[in-house]
Amino acid sequence: MLYEFVGSKPVLTQEEVNDTILKADIPYSQVAQVVDHLCALAFLGVEIGTDEYRFAEDFQSRLPKGTGAQEETFRNYGSKFTI
Repeated sequence: MLYEFVGSKPVLTQEEVNDTILKADIPYSQVAQVVDHLCALAFLGVEIGTDEYRFAEDFQSRLPKGTGAQEETFRNYGSKFTI
């Protein structure tokens, strides 16, 4: 499935990420889960501000430990991603 991203622009909209995942024959019902997984693996970075992106290792290190905040999903942030 990662090969579908080969040749992609470095910054993608949510729709472009979804379309790329769907090209890999991933069912639509699982697209959000796959996006979360790709973010957790630090394959995708999430836009958190204008032209500012965070990857999983940055995101996790800034969350308070022991509060459950580390379980937060990435789909609550931004509408653009970077590879």
